[in-house]
Amino acid sequence: MIIVNYTKYELDDFFNKVFLEMYEEIFRYVRRLTNDSRVLEDILQETFFEAYKKIDILIEHENYRGWIYKTARFKALKLNSRVRKTDNKQVELVLSEVQELGQHDQYDFITYADYKEVLSESEFNYLYKHYIEGYTYEELALEENIQIGACKMRMSRILKKLRKSLIYK
Repeated sequence: MIIVNYTKYELDDFFNKVFLEMYEEIFRYVRRLTNDSRVLEDILQETFFEAYKKIDILIEHENYRGWIYKTARFKALKLNSRVRKTDNKQVELVLSEVQELGQHDQYDFITYADYKEVLSESEFNYLYKHYIEGYTYEELALEENIQIGACKMRMSRILKKLRKSLIYK
């Protein structure tokens, strides 16, 4: 294997060529990998920053385009996971506050009016029954005459709506 020493100008020129050639297509690719616009730009920046840091390797790579796609995918998975964990922690904090109020018999302060901009009345009641009144998924499923899996999925969708509302407040 022949090692070629490239000048800083040649490396920068190659990076600029790659960036201009691939930015739009990587943007579209990453947009398909994440539905979270908050991390889209971060993924793009981290992908091309990684390419810049390893430009001396990338210039010799037999498939630099594939390398960039693979890097973008890895960055998307990593950042989506990190954001999801953060979002889940925010919802858990809110729910723990709601549960704490319920334990102190102060839950009459939590009303549908507090959440009507985010949840439908039936969604609020569902959440209220589970987290304040202590209904299990089995009890909720039996009451609604649905499968336990469907009950958990419904709760998951409700929590996702709450997460989104917390993010954009």
